[in-house]
Amino acid sequence: MSLRILKPGMFTSVQDLGRTGYRSFGVNPCGAMDSTAVRLINTLLGNAADSSALEMHFPAAEVLFESDMTFALGGADFAAE
Repeated sequence: MSLRILKPGMFTSVQDLGRTGYRSFGVNPCGAMDSTAVRLINTLLGNAADSSALEMHFPAAEVLFESDMTFALGGADFAAE
């Protein structure tokens, strides 16, 4: 299973649900902007809810799927092509 990012798009990054509980040590929680979407997508795919995901903003990345795989899109309303 592999995919290739042909064009990264603006602010495309790999995100998980962040690091909560460490702010007293100076660690910002960070994580995905839409944590609900990440949990739902991971549940749909059978992954652990806190698995990482690609987070994309407009303009989004251009991705080439080099083999058959199952993937899910979620979050804000957008038109994928």
